[in-house]
This record gives sequence, structure tokens and C-alpha cells, in this order.
Amino acid sequence: GSLQPFPSNLFSDNAHLWLEIQIDMDNNGFEAGEIYSPRMPLSATPYAFQSDRATTATFAQNAQSAITATSALHSATADSATNADNATHATNADNAINAAHAADVLRIVRDFVVDSGESITAGDVVSFINGKIRKGINKIGYGSEQAFNSSFTDRVFATALSDSKFVVTYQDNVNSDSGTAIVGTVSGSTISYGSGYVFNDAIPSYLSAATLSDTKFVVAYSDMGNSNCGTAIVGTLSGSTISFGSEYVFNSAITGDISVAALSDSKFVVTYRDLGNSEYGTAIVGTVSDSTIIYGSEYVFNQKTYNTFAAAFSDSKFLIAYSDFGNSSFGTAIVGTVSDTTISYGLEYVFNSASLFYITAAVLSDSKFVLAYKDVGNSNYGTAIVGTLSGSTISFGWEYVFNPADTIRFQTVALSDSKFVVAYRDGGNSNYGTAIVGKVSDSTITYGSEYVFRSVSTDRPTVIAFSDSKFAVAYMDDTITGYGMSVIGDFYEPFGIADGSASDGQNLPVILHGISNHYSSLTPGIVYYGNTDGSLTRTRNAFRIGRAVSDTELLLELGR
Repeated sequence: GSLQPFPSNLFSDNAHLWLEIQIDMDNNGFEAGEIYSPRMPLSATPYAFQSDRATTATFAQNAQSAITATSALHSATADSATNADNATHATNADNAINAAHAADVLRIVRDFVVDSGESITAGDVVSFINGKIRKGINKIGYGSEQAFNSSFTDRVFATALSDSKFVVTYQDNVNSDSGTAIVGTVSGSTISYGSGYVFNDAIPSYLSAATLSDTKFVVAYSDMGNSNCGTAIVGTLSGSTISFGSEYVFNSAITGDISVAALSDSKFVVTYRDLGNSEYGTAIVGTVSDSTIIYGSEYVFNQKTYNTFAAAFSDSKFLIAYSDFGNSSFGTAIVGTVSDTTISYGLEYVFNSASLFYITAAVLSDSKFVLAYKDVGNSNYGTAIVGTLSGSTISFGWEYVFNPADTIRFQTVALSDSKFVVAYRDGGNSNYGTAIVGKVSDSTITYGSEYVFRSVSTDRPTVIAFSDSKFAVAYMDDTITGYGMSVIGDFYEPFGIADGSASDGQNLPVILHGISNHYSSLTPGIVYYGNTDGSLTRTRNAFRIGRAVSDTELLLELGR
């Protein structure tokens, strides 16, 4: 193994060796029930790995006798047997997919509890959500809605603090539209909230928040109580209690289209439209010490900007996406590089040659990101595009529509380095609150289906990620007098194949590795993919399940 290398004499001193697999599935230490059986004998005699003939013969590498010799690495029934092309036991034989020993592939099966309301049949592709099994993949399941503010709510923006905690910032109408923040704690698909804490007692607008650490965050906003100056403040957590430092002005003029991104646990960048300077697109770096903020100088990146959104690649590099009003409001992006508090910019890159609104960005890695936006040049459709970074140079792939209708006030966030989720108000479906997951391969995006999280009119959805399959959406619910609401979304990833049938609350054996033999009429050699209902399809999609090795058997290839 990688943690404890095999001794050099392991194969030479042992004629018979067996392989045992143990997996800490619950991340709670190894237990007896996590040893999988049967143990598997090594298919070739262990001593053969050290065969003098195989390792020293001058013709060993190419000679037929070296490849087929019973004392060599592979025996007559192994991968490279003399009659490997026809051998019934050969792994790489032409008819290996029908090999009689296919069933001897190591099979890992473990029991799990079926989630409430679920009914699963042997052979179904299943997902593992909140510790239980559900049928199907490539779809989103939601928990119950939970209010974070039981009065009219506006300007909602949330940021994740950890994999189970987040903070929502908003305007609280019942409290004179004061800027307020509240901590949410996630358990499974349930959210519980602490109390709301006021950080600005005027009417802050263009709210944006960024996480500095699991106990500290920064909020940036336009302060109507102070001539709409651009302002920021640091919040510190203790449990679900929030304490705020003083407010610090970063732009002493009317400030709009504010977006803040954390560069490190003590540094952030704010991008904005500076109405005190001809609406120039501007950025500034703030340095945090406890709750004190010290700013560097302002740096202009564009001479007339709307809809700015900032996202950080690292502690010294960030992205700004925006509508360039000086260039017909085309969708444009630029990279900023930070040295201490100094910002230098690369070139501007147009990603959409039409007017755009509601631009939002999600960083997938230090060299790849996704932009989502409302494409006015294409019937206001919700659209996304992948950008690739090389130094300060940006290249873009094709645009991919995620909602072929008017798409309003939305946000995107990365779930992993190849997956993101967008939450939006769907103008083509009665303004219902909706979310969709996109998967990225190079610069190509494939989407799952759209899933409604609130079947009434919603507004200002903001989305945050906790893992590669769990996220939360906070939003204003138009039908409950504008209450601030939230919901957990779980994305169904393929986890295994049901090895039996079970329903609500029952134990179900799930095949995690090896052969599933619960089928008929498969085509040997063909790769099968998963459908949202848990069935198999030969139609290629982003969720490869396995390859048929006979008309009834599927060799699992999850995660490939």
C-alpha cells in the first residue's frame, strides 16, 4: 500500500497471497462490518512476480516463452496466456466479456437504509443522500422550506462558512430596511437559524458577502444612510451569534453593482460601479485585522460598467465579469492580479456580443470558471459559458442555454471542479424558483433537468454550496408577503446498484463495486449510462454506470 510499502521479499517468500478490502464508509474509523468478503486470491502465483526467468532472461520482454511461461508473470489462465485471445478465463481475451470467471471480479456490497417514500428494485441505479439511499440520479431533491426572516425581505445574499453553516445578509423591511445578517446551520436537509443581527441601520443596497474563515465574513454594500457610499464591515461568529466591527467606507461617492470576493482569510477585493467617477468599473483591496479594514488605492478596470461580479482564483488573482456599457453592454471579463494592495489588470475579453444582465461567476479551479447570465441578445435566455485562464489570458468555449425563457435575478456556485448549480427566477414558468446543475468537461456544459424549489413567484435567489452534491438557496418568497425563505438541495450522484428490492426504512444491499447481475437483454461490450429514474440507457450522458459483460451482467465503472 502507499502508506506502508510491501516488503521486497513479500512475493518471493510467500507462495500464496490473498487480498482483503476494508473501507471506512462512515468516516468513523474501521469496524468489523466494513471488511468486505470474500478475500480474493492473487490470480497469478505471487512468486511469479519475482521469477528469475521473467526478470533476467534477455528475451523475457518479447519472447513468447516469457509471456506464456507458467513461471512468468501471467499463468496460462491469466491476462497474457498463450491462448489469451480465446481463453475462457483470460481477462483481455476477445471473449473476455463473456468469460466464465466474470463473476469472480471483486464485489463490494453493503447494506443501507432506504429513504422515506422510496421504493427501489434490484438493478436500479441509486444515490446516497443524507445517509440514506434514493432511487435515480442526475436530479435535485429538496428539503422543507425554512424562513430566515418572517417579514418582507429584500437584497438577499448568502455565503457558506463551512460544510454545515452559512450566513444570509438581507434588508429587513419590518426593521426599517436595516441591513441584517443571520446564521443558518444545516443538518441533512434541514436548516435551523439563530437570531438576526443588524450591521447597518439605514437601507443598504447592492449587498454582497464573502467568507474569510469559518468564523469571519465581510459584507459590502451601498449605504443609503451615508450618501450611498461604498461601505464594508466584518462580521465575527461565535456559535450562531454575530458581532460586527465598525463600518469602513471604500468609495466616498454613490456606489452601485457591488461584488466582494475573499482573497484570503485577511484580504478581500471589492468591485463596483463608481458613480462619482463617470460610472467607471473599479476595484479595491481591503485588508482585515480583527474587525478593522484598511484599504489600498482604487484601480479602474473599465470606463463604464454595469452588473459587475467578482470571484477569486487565489490569494493574488481574481476575475471580474461585467456588462461593458462603453461597448454596447457586451459581456466582458478581465483578470486582476494583486500584489499587497496593488491591482494590475490583463486585457478585456468579450464572451457575449450582446447586452447582458445578472452576470454571476463560479470558479471551478485556479484556471477554469463558469459565467451565467441573462442573454438579452437571445430572448433573455439563461445562459452559461466556460472560461479557461492562462496567466491573465482568458479563452471561452461555446455558450450553453440552461433556461430557454426569460431568466431573472440568479446566481451560480461551483459544487466541484467540474460541476456547478444555478438558482434563478424562471420567467417562463410563472417566476417559480428553480435550480439546475451543469457538468463541465473541458469547455462543454451538459445540464440535468430544471427542478423547481418553490412553485410560486420567488425573487433574488442566492445559492451556496456545502459539498459536491449539497447546496442551499435563500430567496424572497413573493406569496408570503415577501418572507425570506431558504431550502436545501441535494444533487443525486450515482452511488451504486441495488442488489435487491426494498422500500421506505428497509435495509437494502447496494453493489458499490464489481458485477451487477440483475438485468436481461444487455449487449455485451456496450457502455451503459444512468437515467434520472434509476434505469439504464445506452444513450451517452455524463453519468457512466458500467459496461455489459454478458446479457445479464454489468461491470460497474462508476466515477469514470
